[in-house]
Amino acid sequence: MATSPAPVDRRVPSSVLRLILAGIRDVAGSQYGSVLSQASLSRYQSELPADDASLTITHAELSRLYATTHRVVGETLTRVFLNDYGRRFPEALLAGELGQEMLAQMKGVPESERLAKAVRLVADSGEKFSVAVDLSETSEAFFLTVRECAICAEIKNARAPVCANSEAFYGGMVRGLSGKRVTAIETECVAMGDPHCRYRIRK
Repeated sequence: MATSPAPVDRRVPSSVLRLILAGIRDVAGSQYGSVLSQASLSRYQSELPADDASLTITHAELSRLYATTHRVVGETLTRVFLNDYGRRFPEALLAGELGQEMLAQMKGVPESERLAKAVRLVADSGEKFSVAVDLSETSEAFFLTVRECAICAEIKNARAPVCANSEAFYGGMVRGLSGKRVTAIETECVAMGDPHCRYRIRK
């Protein structure tokens, strides 16, 4: 089985980084320049990345950007930004080529199997972003586990789970694909000292 590239080699698509930086700019306000400077990303201050699939910063640099945002604007505003970004991303993804492919795979799936199929597609889509997502389940819920989380890798001693964008993204994608009214809840988070980030989607 192929292994995921190391964080130093993984790259963030330009369209994704554009959404991330726009969200940080909205919550950071006058501190936006400081966030970019401290994250060594001042090159994006005057102009956001292009809205295309070209590759930009590494996942290690992305982790530093998130940690810098957390340090400069605080945990509450960081979570606000991440939640807003996570809510916008499913709509953008489902409108694109990858999302359309995923929707096509949902056609004809029996109602009783739609939720499981959607969760599997969302877990598998992590490969497109160089994120390994493990899927497991119990009789009551599905669990998505991210063992190397770029969001909170450099954030320590958080009071609550930090990865609000992944909660919103996983929940939004599963709803968009399955038509089921479900939510994803982060039950474990690296920023709180857990060994990985894990999300629960009840059946």
